[in-house]
Amino acid sequence: MRVKEIVILSLLTTILVVQEQILAFLPNIQMTFLLIFLYTRIVGMKKSIVIVAIYVFLDSLLNSSLGLITFVPMLVGWLLVPISLGTIFKKWTSSLSLAFISILLSIVYALCFFVMNTIVTEIDPIKYLLADIPFTLLLALSSFLSIWWLYDPLYRVIYKLHTQAVKS
Repeated sequence: MRVKEIVILSLLTTILVVQEQILAFLPNIQMTFLLIFLYTRIVGMKKSIVIVAIYVFLDSLLNSSLGLITFVPMLVGWLLVPISLGTIFKKWTSSLSLAFISILLSIVYALCFFVMNTIVTEIDPIKYLLADIPFTLLLALSSFLSIWWLYDPLYRVIYKLHTQAVKS
């Protein structure tokens, strides 16, 4: 990997971490799905996996949540995004179809936390699911809307910048 590519991946990771911190005061309202979708389509699945792994580590470190209950499900949940976009949903490219995929991936992300929390804390699964419904709905809605509205314009800008940076 060339130095330029490392710098680009570092900048993309920084944007991901910073937007998460800026929007942290809003429960499950974020642009993380949008950015990971963009990154996967522009730099590819493998590089996006690296970005996501670093992002999850930094986010967990910043929020003092490197424990088993948060770090592992967050890592698995976010890694499933570039993996599924790079494999199962590789041919899905329209912003509306990707927005619908984000709903599915939001639910899967939430289920990663459900599994870990019910296993480790032995919390009642039904109570956990019921309590988590509003937060999962918020996550799915914010992911759907941000991808539907912002994916195409951001894709054009980031793709152009990335192409120019790699060529020079």
